[in-house]
Amino acid sequence: MSQLSLILILLALLCAVRFNTITCCHERDRRSLLSFKQGVVDPSNRLSSWSTLPDCCQWHGVQCDRNNRVVGLSLWDDGDSELLRGEINLSSLLAIESLEWLYLDGNDFERISMAPINNSVATHTHLLPNSSKLSYLDLSHNIHLHADNLHYWLSRLPSLIFLDLGGIHLPSETNWVQSLASLPLVELFLIDCNLTTSILSFQLANFTSLSSLDLSLNDFAFGLPKWLFNLSKDHDGFDLQLSQCNLRGQIPDLSGYRNLWRLDLSNNKLKGSIPEWLGQLDSLTILDLSNNSFHSSIPSNLLNASASLDYLDISINHLSGPLPNILGQNKSATSNRAETLENWRKVFGPIK
Repeated sequence: MSQLSLILILLALLCAVRFNTITCCHERDRRSLLSFKQGVVDPSNRLSSWSTLPDCCQWHGVQCDRNNRVVGLSLWDDGDSELLRGEINLSSLLAIESLEWLYLDGNDFERISMAPINNSVATHTHLLPNSSKLSYLDLSHNIHLHADNLHYWLSRLPSLIFLDLGGIHLPSETNWVQSLASLPLVELFLIDCNLTTSILSFQLANFTSLSSLDLSLNDFAFGLPKWLFNLSKDHDGFDLQLSQCNLRGQIPDLSGYRNLWRLDLSNNKLKGSIPEWLGQLDSLTILDLSNNSFHSSIPSNLLNASASLDYLDISINHLSGPLPNILGQNKSATSNRAETLENWRKVFGPIK
């Protein structure tokens, strides 16, 4: 009997047995996780269980389904240990056939590796090109992470619906934008990624599935990316956040997005009057226009009795004119929403 066979038998015996069924995780999943671990620098030994426990379903951060297949890996910063560093070996992780979510946010990984998938590799790992089930990926706040070859590894994630790359300096090459648009993304977070208008200037990108987009803390001084106006208008609700993006001039015309429920344009350099069309967005619930240079009065239709708005911040602007009449309504004669409106006075800032 070979030494490898003996090791495998011993591992099987060590696994928990319930109802005469071995509950160890799949051996291929286990090997893939150990391959990923080889590139990880773990100064606090957070992954010690990966060496001491034979069943990878019991390893720190690993989640398995009822068939003992690995479906999730959550190794975000727990606040109690030193950050994980080193390499994110996506090739190894994507070889886990049932992996659906991967959360590595808040660490200090430096690079992502993704080996070319050829026929021999696919046969060995049982991973075919574009076969990954990964749906949720969070790599945010790895501030030293170099996300090179973004187009290549994004094209291997055809099931991705959630992506957070916040705080990562994204490359200046623009082909990865089209890769994003080809995915069934529902939520996309590219906060503080050093993006500029030139990087995101594609006109053909069409994010048909997107319902939540956060591009805050980027620099769009020369205008918003063109594809931003090609987003689907058919969703039940759309969330758009563009806070602190160095936006200038008038509010961009988003009047076609009647399903917009949150719009955050705070901390920019927008000026002019607040447009009337904002009051025509039937689904708008949260509106933050604070810390800009708006002048004139508040549009009367923005706070009429039938509006859906529940939160409004237009403080730190240069507004003038009277407050809308709805702010003076008797709380006892209206719904809880009127009570909320009574508290809005403090966020209007000085109104002349």
